[in-house]
Amino acid sequence: MNKIGICGPSGTGKSTLAKWISEYYNIVNLDLSSKNLWPELGVTSHKEVITKSHVDPDWGVQFQGDVLAMRSMLLDRTSYSFVSDRTPLDSIPYMMLQSSMYIDSSSMQNFMNNAVIQLAKQYTHLIILPYQGNKIEDDKNRVTNIHYQFMVDREFSQAFKFAEETGALNKMKTLIITTRDMEQKQKEVKEFINLFGA
Repeated sequence: MNKIGICGPSGTGKSTLAKWISEYYNIVNLDLSSKNLWPELGVTSHKEVITKSHVDPDWGVQFQGDVLAMRSMLLDRTSYSFVSDRTPLDSIPYMMLQSSMYIDSSSMQNFMNNAVIQLAKQYTHLIILPYQGNKIEDDKNRVTNIHYQFMVDREFSQAFKFAEETGALNKMKTLIITTRDMEQKQKEVKEFINLFGA
């Protein structure tokens, strides 16, 4: 059984790659986007989430906690091969950037620990898509400022380093894809998955 997670900042091609992997390997494409929670919370974009998190810090902290809980709940229900275009690890950078200044260090540490525990528990393969400085497609949901995305990417690097240091990645195969070219991404994924069994 293969449980493949793709993580990285917005606009790096996670959803497109997950769709291809799902179709190519005939496995479920699991949607772990925070957008699943937006309608009930009355937000329609990442910018709204960021703004509301700073206007109402308690809301922001609760939102990040709800996103991680939603991801964990959906993953706990899986007993089959799947690919997801986000992982619990993706929750760490956004909690760090948007809400960590409103909570104490131990609470942030607990949040990070919970995220990597879920990551280690649920995945066999992790694919990381760093931000490469490309222009962000404006889908009216994302923050398109490239400087913001570079800042997010730095936090993703720290989250990945934390996962390594805690041993969360010990039983997981990892691949970092730095190309923007979709055909090259597909080639690297095929080699990666086939190497470790599909």
